[in-house]
Amino acid sequence: MDVETVKSENEEMVESKEKELLKKLQNDIDQNFTDSIQLIGRSRPILELKKRIQKVAPLDCNILILGETGTGKEVVAKMIHHLSGRNSEEREFFAVHCGGIPDTLLESNLFGHEKGSFTGAYRTQKGYFEIASAGTIFLDEIGDTTHSFQVKLLRVLQDKKFRRIGGTETLQTNARILAATNRDLVKAVSESLFREDLFYRLNVITLKIAPLRERPEDVPLLIRYFLSKYTKKHNQLGIYLKPETIKILQRQYWRGNVRELENAIERLVALAESDWISPEDLPDEYLNAPDPHYLENAPFLIYSKAKEQFEKEYITRLLTMTNGNVSKAAELAAMPRQNLHLKIKKHKIVPRKRFSEAKNEN
Repeated sequence: MDVETVKSENEEMVESKEKELLKKLQNDIDQNFTDSIQLIGRSRPILELKKRIQKVAPLDCNILILGETGTGKEVVAKMIHHLSGRNSEEREFFAVHCGGIPDTLLESNLFGHEKGSFTGAYRTQKGYFEIASAGTIFLDEIGDTTHSFQVKLLRVLQDKKFRRIGGTETLQTNARILAATNRDLVKAVSESLFREDLFYRLNVITLKIAPLRERPEDVPLLIRYFLSKYTKKHNQLGIYLKPETIKILQRQYWRGNVRELENAIERLVALAESDWISPEDLPDEYLNAPDPHYLENAPFLIYSKAKEQFEKEYITRLLTMTNGNVSKAAELAAMPRQNLHLKIKKHKIVPRKRFSEAKNEN
């Protein structure tokens, strides 16, 4: 049997296995939810989170959702709304991103405003508290709001009453409030950056979403889910990731969590030139990324050796990120260019461009 035949048979076996795994993935997808409300995973943190969501969703109380950027806080909020009994045409779900929005605009969106109450208010407008009277309002990045807004929100949570900007009529709302943040609100309260009374009002029940790096067993499931989603979207059916490609993606740190992984898979699908995505198709930063669990298995080193090892790995990663451009690397690291040159020479590091050139020459 020749090499090409063996290679073809191996690929057929892997393809068959991938198809089987995609079918199994359907068991992990709740058909009662749409694509925008899917919490994919079989890890212990995700299974426990799903169980807790089902328990607290029917309760008429405020919930605080904690998690890093990209972990799926809005997905959790939508699941709660869907399972709460407030899921109907009359009881809508409204997501409001509170970060970086001026108070006037944020308050206008939530409380509404009267005609002429501020520059640009050409007509009376209802806010989400009025529109979603019996629905759900999701306040994302609540930790980024100002004290002034926090006082006004507290009043609504306490009395369920509010007034439009520039209005005199007191209105009532029965909207359920779900809030989320990637900040440490306990620390923010201790530093007087977030009102303690509002924190306790929001924090009746807390749901915490584990970052992706703490549940690497969910990465293959998420990869296959997004692969199925984006092959359909881009009309690229029959694309698979090789097992070694999945393993490389599984050991990434994923600072942007599920959102970063989703974007990576869509990019790979959109740019795919064959049915199989191999490690060579991955961006360099993924190929050169250190294993996030490295320290757990690494031998113990004395401080000076550990510092030296970290410095070498840090500079290597830095040069990879800047495509071997030392000036950009120095700027990114906030380090004098001359100092960086000395450290490159000290650790005998070859910038990534030279690696590529050497590879091409070979």
